[in-house]
Amino acid sequence: MFVVRYAFKIYDVDGDGKISREDLKETLQLITMSNDADFLEEVLDQVFQEADSDEDGFILFEDFSKVVMNSDIEGKLTIDF
Repeated sequence: MFVVRYAFKIYDVDGDGKISREDLKETLQLITMSNDADFLEEVLDQVFQEADSDEDGFILFEDFSKVVMNSDIEGKLTIDF
């Protein structure tokens, strides 16, 4: 769960305890090095459709962790030593 919390903090750019569309957009731009507005909006729409369970425009840690736990992304975020 530590890895999931750490990943959440990366996406929560402003540190307010929730991921806004702007937080996610900023992170996606850095990760993908893309300023393609259509691509970014499509990704944002898909992510928020899946992860924003109460449709308030924010992804809380609980929402984020449910999505991550139901995917293989946690394994991809983990480095074995």
